[in-house]
Amino acid sequence: MENQSFIKTVSKYPAFLASISLGVFLAVFGWIRPMLKTRTQVGLFVAAIVGAVMFVALTVRAMLQLG
Repeated sequence: MENQSFIKTVSKYPAFLASISLGVFLAVFGWIRPMLKTRTQVGLFVAAIVGAVMFVALTVRAMLQLG
């Protein structure tokens, strides 16, 4: 009896995770959208995102001693 309750509760987590992720994305996009009015700002934003991803990737790679 308790096992069914546990499975029912755990099965709700993917929907919860998806709704939280979508809410965070929409909130951040709504905050950033007014700042992206010119091509220069869009370029700088894309460069910042690429730089952040590269920084994290290289840091994790160095921490795990993969390269």
